[in-house]
Amino acid sequence: MKTIKKYFISLVLVIFLSSCSQPYIKEGIRAEVITIDEKGQTIFVRGLGENSPLGDQSYVNCSQAQVKIEDGEKVKKASFDQIKEKDILTLEVGPIMESYPTQTQASKILIEGK
Repeated sequence: MKTIKKYFISLVLVIFLSSCSQPYIKEGIRAEVITIDEKGQTIFVRGLGENSPLGDQSYVNCSQAQVKIEDGEKVKKASFDQIKEKDILTLEVGPIMESYPTQTQASKILIEGK
């Protein structure tokens, strides 16, 4: 009976811990802002780097993203309104729809220092 309890507790722990994992892999992707739709909180960007997963054009929905800005050595809380055209961003995104242009949802945005 004790062995069954141990197996049951182990099974419950495994199920609980696996439910805490992220549903997709997030990665930091650098991009340059081309245009901004402030009303819809969407940015149109081009991925930086030859093999950027965003490609040369991507729509990024930022409506639920945490925004921060580099200020010298410090990183401070910011808002979507502080993103400007030609800014370089580091984005943490969810799944990228392989359309043209690509589309994705940002969870975190870092406005790189100028």
